[in-house]
Parts: sequence; C-alpha cells; structure tokens
Amino acid sequence: MQTQSEENLSTKIVDYIQGRASDKLEKLDKEINKLTNSEKEVDQSKLENLQQKYRDEQEKFKPINWLTDAASRAKQIQLVTHALKYIHGDAKGTNIFYQSDSTLPSNNFVSTASLNNPAIDIVGNAAALDVGRLLMQVTHEGKSLADHILANDISPLIPIAETQQQAEQWFEGFKQVFSSDILSSHKLAKQIYWPVADDYHLLSPLFASSFSQAVYDKRKELREVQFNKDEAVKSDGYSVFSKLAVQTFGGTKPQNISQLNSQRGGKNYLLDARPPTWNTIEKPPLNTESVFLSIYRNKAYKRVKQLQKYLELKFERDSTIEIREYRKSGVDDLIEILLSLAASIHSQPAGWSMSKECQLSLEEQLWLDPKRAELDQGFKEEMEKKEWHDKVAARFSSWLNTMLESNKLAPGDVEHRKWTVLVARQLRLTERARKEFY
Repeated sequence: MQTQSEENLSTKIVDYIQGRASDKLEKLDKEINKLTNSEKEVDQSKLENLQQKYRDEQEKFKPINWLTDAASRAKQIQLVTHALKYIHGDAKGTNIFYQSDSTLPSNNFVSTASLNNPAIDIVGNAAALDVGRLLMQVTHEGKSLADHILANDISPLIPIAETQQQAEQWFEGFKQVFSSDILSSHKLAKQIYWPVADDYHLLSPLFASSFSQAVYDKRKELREVQFNKDEAVKSDGYSVFSKLAVQTFGGTKPQNISQLNSQRGGKNYLLDARPPTWNTIEKPPLNTESVFLSIYRNKAYKRVKQLQKYLELKFERDSTIEIREYRKSGVDDLIEILLSLAASIHSQPAGWSMSKECQLSLEEQLWLDPKRAELDQGFKEEMEKKEWHDKVAARFSSWLNTMLESNKLAPGDVEHRKWTVLVARQLRLTERARKEFY
C-alpha cells in the first residue's frame, strides 16, 4: 500500500512528463493549425508528416514509455558532488558522489564533509539533462526522486509502472547516475603521488562542485541581507565575504562543465587565503586640490619620466611595434599606480572627504571616498550619475600630457582622448568589482 507522500511524488513525476509533452505538442499543434488554416493549397504530404510526428510525440510522452526511455538514458549522466571537468574541460574519467559520513572524526577544516546536505551536480551528456531534472527537481515534502533512489526506495515508481518488474527496471536504470562501472582517471586530470609507508598512492583530486555551490549560495544570502532596504532585517548585523576572487569555468558555455556550473554562470568564488602583509595605509589627500598634483605625482614621477626619456630617444624614428608596445606598457603602469593609490585611500573611514580640509574636486571625492555614499544621500546620487569616471580619466590624461611635454614631445588631443578612454574603462571595471565584493 502506497503512502500519501509516495502517491503525490508519483503524481508529480507524471506531471513533469506531461509538462515536457505539452511544450513539444503545443509547438506542433501551432504548425498544424497554421498549415490547415492557410489560404494557400494545403501541402498534404507536409500535413501528414506533422500529424504523424504529433502522434509519435504523444506516444513517446506516455509516462510508461518516457520513463523506460529515461531509465535507459540515465547512464549518460551522473549526479555527483565532485566533478572532473572542472579540472579540464576535455578530461574523461570518474566523477564522485559523496555522502556525508557522520562517523568521520570532526576537525577544524572546512570541506565537503562540513556540509549537512551537499548540493548535487549533474554532469554528462547535455541531451540527457532532462533525466537529471526529473531526479533532482521533482520533489515532494523536501524529498526528490533521487533521494528515494539513494535510499533504495522504489515505491514512487510502482504506481506508474504496469508491473513490479518494470518499476524495478526503471529503478536499476536510474541508479546508474550515482555510480560508474569503471573507476578511471585521464591524462588531462591532475594526479599526485602521495607517499604511503615505503610506497606511493596515485591520487586524482576532483573539484568539489557541491562545496563551491555552498559558498555561492551563502554569499548570495549575505548580499541579500546587506542590500535589503528594510533596516530591521539588518538590525542584528550581517557578514560579508570580502576580497573574493572569481574563477570561471566553461567560458561562454558553462553548461558544458555541469548543471550547477551553468546555474552559477560559470563562477566559482575563491576565499582570500593569502597570508597577512603589512601595508602602510595611505593618508587621505587633504589640503590639496587634486591627487594628480600631490600624492599621485610623487608615486608616478619616476615611471612617467622613464617613459618621457624613451619617447624622446625614439622621437625621430618611425613608429614601430616596439615603440608602441613600450608606450602602452608605460601608460598601463601609470594606470596601475593610479588604481593602487585609489584602493589604498578606499581603506579610510567613510566620509573623510566631508572634512573642511578636503579641497578635492567633486569627481575626485566620488572616486576616492565611495563609502561616503552610505552616509550622504546627495553624494550617492552624484555617484549613480556615473559621470565622474570620465572626468577623473580626463584629469589623468591632462596630467600625463603635461608630464610628457618637452622640447621634443607635444602630446595633444589624440593622446588625451585615447588615455581618457583607457582610464575611464578601468575606473568602471574597478568600481563594478568594488560593489561586487565589498
């Protein structure tokens, strides 16, 4: 006798199949109606083909037929917690499904074993992902069909099958998503010789997609609290993951790596594990009209003079790749010094630019004291206009033209526009990154 829970899960399995059928049949139905309602003479051969295709799809999506096919295709995918394709997109070998073991001794390390319910990823043939979605997304009372299969519980399949034997065949087919017949590594996988007594074990580390998903979900949760407009929600305080790095997988096709990687947009967040270093915190630029006349000029002076000297030596020569590359490298270095200076000043307390001693232009205040937007609504509105990027970039270009100018060099509007575009782009990128991770 089936419980109400099992009957409901069985019903949801049928609903999932019928939902997929509706999408296919609706499209065919529209094509048939368009053809039969056309004012032109009906192409009977095309109409009969469409009608036959419609009947074939109806037959294919009968629950018994679809589940039989799905069970046979299940071996084309795997439900895993640790996947190989993150190591190399063309690597072929074993993936692992890891279930937390409560018997393991506790330790101070954070790992997949720290997760009570690790997220399950789907890897394999993209054409069989519908099977993975059936197993993972069809749920009732928090339990998926995959959970029942892991627990060796065949009961959700019995009400749909014609016979007990058929339900068992489906069950055995679906079980293949959790295991691999042959354990294997691959030449593109990473391998480590690990010393054991007088011998070695060859280890093949896999990427913990389930752990990556846990970090991704936690960061998303924390950011929702951080940017919630309801102050009562944040009254007890909240945490953030600062200084994260982003590692991407799959390029423009993250789905080729795995299902969870696709949901994450290919992003994997790396926690800051660098050892602490002693950094001198830059003082706020007070009592100066521009950092380009004071702090930045002092930091960049040596590099800009090196660039000026080089260009003067090459003044009478035709422009070559070597000259253009050196000039580009020099300007890139100066931009890097600029961004590094700004990052250091950003560590100052929010609102330092509100001091009477601050004589900077508004655009430089917006650039160097972004946290002031949390305290000053008018300042925030000016930041959101996004005009300051171009203004700061133009100030940099004017400064650079002035510093490079000599008896031989006379950089003008062409150079000014080029450098303004470069710097403005970098300012926008760093501003976007600052909002993303802080």
